[in-house]
Amino acid sequence: MANTSVRQRMQNADYLKVVGDAFEFMGTGFTKLDDSPAASPKSKRYINMKSESQSISSYAWTAPFTFDQIDSEKVIAYLVKIGKEELVAADTETEYVSVDLLGTKESSGDASKGYPARKRNVAIEISSFDDSDGEIEGSGNLLAKGDWVYGWFDTALKTFEADETAKNSFAYAKTLTSGNL
Repeated sequence: MANTSVRQRMQNADYLKVVGDAFEFMGTGFTKLDDSPAASPKSKRYINMKSESQSISSYAWTAPFTFDQIDSEKVIAYLVKIGKEELVAADTETEYVSVDLLGTKESSGDASKGYPARKRNVAIEISSFDDSDGEIEGSGNLLAKGDWVYGWFDTALKTFEADETAKNSFAYAKTLTSGNL
């Protein structure tokens, strides 16, 4: 019988590069972090057609987020700095990694390469700092700057290694290749 359990949010881990080459975990303090591919359709109708022919031409990916302002969390302090100092351009750009903790973990010899992951450059948009029952809550979006790079993320060392073969190790990919469709 097929496993029909719904994936839990905690089975994805997210990291943001905040200082130098260090990735930091986006966990405590975050109350929401979504993944919005936002497909951009295009359509064309030719003279011999009643209906338009539609296709997907690109994506305008964003990751809307909300967080409680816990200044001791490095990622949150980084986001607050961007918003409070109204930083722009390169000062708002960094790298984001999304890790599939249900994917097949890869090892190379004695060392773990980690879990399958996607990494992309992002610009950080801070939208607001709101009063949430007396506590400060921030919100904004990670905005795509280019395409995903696939690879492995070691959650202990917080390092990313690019490798296109990692695509086959995501949990959804295992279902597609197992013949269970």
